Amino acid sequence: MDWDDLKYFIELARTGTLTVTARRLGVQHSTVARRIARLEREQGRPLFVRDPDGYHLNRAGKSLLVQAEEISAAFDRLRPNRGPQTDQLSGVVRIGCTEGFGTYLFAPCLARLRAAYPEIVIDLLVKQRPVHLSRNEADIVINVDRPGRGPYLLSKLLEYKLGLFASSQYLATHPAPSCTAELHEHHFISYMAEMEPAKDLATIEAVPYTRPAQIRSTSLLAQKAAVLAGCGIAVLPHYMAAGEPDLHPLLADQIVFRKAYYMSIAEETRYVPWIAAVWKFLKADFSVLSRQMQTGSVEVR
Repeated sequence: MDWDDLKYFIELARTGTLTVTARRLGVQHSTVARRIARLEREQGRPLFVRDPDGYHLNRAGKSLLVQAEEISAAFDRLRPNRGPQTDQLSGVVRIGCTEGFGTYLFAPCLARLRAAYPEIVIDLLVKQRPVHLSRNEADIVINVDRPGRGPYLLSKLLEYKLGLFASSQYLATHPAPSCTAELHEHHFISYMAEMEPAKDLATIEAVPYTRPAQIRSTSLLAQKAAVLAGCGIAVLPHYMAAGEPDLHPLLADQIVFRKAYYMSIAEETRYVPWIAAVWKFLKADFSVLSRQMQTGSVEVR
C-alpha cells in the first residue's frame, strides 16, 4: 500500500470533495480521483459512497481510516523538528436527525460546536423520517427510536414532553375542553398514518375521545403552522411551543407524553477522530440542556 495514497484518502475523508482535497494537497482533482481509485482496487472494495453532495466514507472506509490515522500519527511523531502541535481536528461529520429536533434543539448548539471545532464541517440531515445507520446515511444519528440490532454505540441525549396544543384563534370559536370526553367535539391535526416518522411516536390517535384528524402532514413543522393558523388541535413537543404566546396547552394535567431522543453511532465510526470529537461534544452539551429542561430553567426556542 502506497503511503501517498493513504494521505489522499485521509484528506478526502476529511473534506468530502475532490476539489477541496486537491486544493489542500496542491494537485489536480483528477489526481485525487486516480489515487482513490487505485487504493480501492488494492483494498478490493469501495471505500466511499459517492452522491451529489460529495464523498462519504462507507463502513470499509471508516475502518481503514482508523488505521490510516494511526499510521499518519506515527509518521508525525517520527518527523524531526516538528515543533508544537497546532493542528486542529478537521473533517466532515454527517449528522442525521428528525425535523423537530434538528430545528429546535440541534440548531442552537451549532454555534457552540463551531466555536469548539472550527475546522470540522457539519452536514445536518434533517428529515421527516428517521435516518438509519444501517444504510450508511449518516455518521451520527439522533432519533426517538433506538437503532435496531447491530454494532452500534447508543446514548440517551435528553427526555422531553409532548401534549395537546391549540391557538388563540381556534379557542376563540372552540372552547377549550375541560376533560378528555369533550375532545370529541374538536378538530385535529396529525401525521399521515402510512408515513409516521418514527415507531415510538406520540400522535393524536393515542389520545382518547379524539376523532380522525382532518389535516394530516408528514411534517411536524407544518402541523405546528396549522395549529397556529387555527385549524385544530395537535400533539406537539413542549420545546416547540415554548416562546409561542399564541399556543396554549390543553388538558396538561391529563394528557402528557414522555419521550426521549437517542444518539447512536456505528462501532467502527467512533474511532474516527473528528467524528468522535463531535459525539463527545454533543453528549456533554445536551447533558446540560437536559438538566435545564427538566428544571424549567431554560426555554428552547
